[in-house]
Amino acid sequence: MGSSSKSGNHSPKKRSSSSSDSSSDDEKHNRKNHPIHTNQPPYPVPPVYPPPPCYGPYAGYPNGYAAGQGHPNAYYYPQGAAGAAYYGQRRESAASSFLRGFILCSFFMLMGLFLCSLILNLMLLPEAPHYKVESFSVSNFNTASSSLSADWASKITIENPNQKLNAFFSTWKVTVFHHHVGVARSFLLEGFELETHQNRQFNVNLSSNAQNSPLLIPIDAVEDIAKERAKGSITVGLGISTIVNFKYHSSASRHIPIYALCADLKLDFQGNSSSATAILNDNNKNCQLVDEF
Repeated sequence: MGSSSKSGNHSPKKRSSSSSDSSSDDEKHNRKNHPIHTNQPPYPVPPVYPPPPCYGPYAGYPNGYAAGQGHPNAYYYPQGAAGAAYYGQRRESAASSFLRGFILCSFFMLMGLFLCSLILNLMLLPEAPHYKVESFSVSNFNTASSSLSADWASKITIENPNQKLNAFFSTWKVTVFHHHVGVARSFLLEGFELETHQNRQFNVNLSSNAQNSPLLIPIDAVEDIAKERAKGSITVGLGISTIVNFKYHSSASRHIPIYALCADLKLDFQGNSSSATAILNDNNKNCQLVDEF
């Protein structure tokens, strides 16, 4: 009785122990297969990047790309000898561009100056001076010994008809002609200036004496003058040659040689007189411009 009771008492204890072990194993299994969910979010897993490539020093152009061709990398800069050639080409291109620009600017500036000068000359186109003979006479006229001896006297008026240009007259000369042959000449070395619409008179004295005249008169020309004088009169012409510099304010415009011829100046002699005075009218008083004499 006593032993049965002890055995009966120990068997239940063994069951409870086994049951508790089985329940703990179940919990571990459940925990392993079913993780516990909490309200906290799980930590993010950091991304994994591949290691950066290692770039070594670059020499020359890559295979398949020659100098001057495009490169897939927009920020590609050649190095070494190829780089020196590349930057040398860029410097040469910049220098040539500057030279072209300088040439173009100079060309346009010269064209502008030319056009301005042309417009100014057209606007200020000078008008030739007016020449007029106020009086003309001869004295001591003699054609003996196949030589001409005479003293010529004239009064000349020169007028500047321009409205905006002053006229400066430099060295000029006056010549007496007989049938296009010069028989007397005088040089006036003193220059003068005429303002707009201004005129000035000059007394010009010339001589046909062999000692004073710079001209050598041919013998046949002297004979023609003597034959004409025998008829009571001779007709001569007065030529005026000047170089005129037209000025606008202080700037010079242009130098123009001007030739004026006062023709048909008839000198009537009274009897055997050696003196005569020309009769002037509107036809021979005003001198005409000619190309040259």
